[in-house]
Amino acid sequence: MVAIGRHRLAAALTVAIISIAGCGRSAPRILTPSRSAAASEKPPSTSIPAATSTLPPAATTAGGEGEGAETQPVRGSSPTAPRPQLRIALYGDSLSREAEDTFAYVAAGSGAVVDDFTMGGTAICDFLPTMTSEATAFRPQVVLIQFSGNSRTACMTGYPVGTPEYFAKYRSDAEAAIAIFEGVGAHVYLVGAPPTSTAAGRRNLTRINAIYVSLASADPRVNYVDAGNAVTLDGAFTWTLPCLSFEPCRTDGTNIVRAPDGVHFCPAGYGSGGADGACSVYSSGATRYAIALLGAVAELRRS
Repeated sequence: MVAIGRHRLAAALTVAIISIAGCGRSAPRILTPSRSAAASEKPPSTSIPAATSTLPPAATTAGGEGEGAETQPVRGSSPTAPRPQLRIALYGDSLSREAEDTFAYVAAGSGAVVDDFTMGGTAICDFLPTMTSEATAFRPQVVLIQFSGNSRTACMTGYPVGTPEYFAKYRSDAEAAIAIFEGVGAHVYLVGAPPTSTAAGRRNLTRINAIYVSLASADPRVNYVDAGNAVTLDGAFTWTLPCLSFEPCRTDGTNIVRAPDGVHFCPAGYGSGGADGACSVYSSGATRYAIALLGAVAELRRS
């Protein structure tokens, strides 16, 4: 994270998450937290309530690019042991890559364990083998799946963007991912991407997001999160949005929320901070996207 203290950010995001109106099949909205709350140095401990599942907790160690965390489930627990932590798995492409540091930091500060598997340019099918193994090894209770329609990797060979076969592939792969995680009792969130600056990109994303909405509407253990709405102006593409109260802010009271390519979030360009899609400056768009993801998880735990 750039240009904002971790503790201040965590406190402000906790307030923002709790303030989000709607989740799941409705579009999350970002509500501006109060400045007094944003200045707090200690985030409330109840932003993402502890899990109530009887599944055993998991121990994690940091993993490498696209591989997430190495996990070892803890077998059994004593009757007096603390309640297990909420286990969250995040799978996604470059958009999740940009948001994952904020997402994982705030979730961990709220008592959750996050296993993240993100890499730019990937599609759902790239992670299906990992999903299969991690479903039993990590046993997530909440799974967020965010892929915006890439077709660059080997598993998407023969599925050109925009063709009927391409959309059918995304649907079948999403169904396969859902089945994997429902098999271990997880609640699955299919995550929408924001509109791009080009008409062609917007048309493609509309179709991809519609697939996710359709799958969520047919399955009570699947929800659709319109996280992309968090970086739009009334649902439409925009380069800037009014600053959130805890953010560093430009003199005109706005922040840039999209990258120069009209696809990503980082104002200086995706990957400007080096490897792994890091941003060299504060990224308001990535923060807002992370808030939308966190808000969905927080709402699930309160329901």
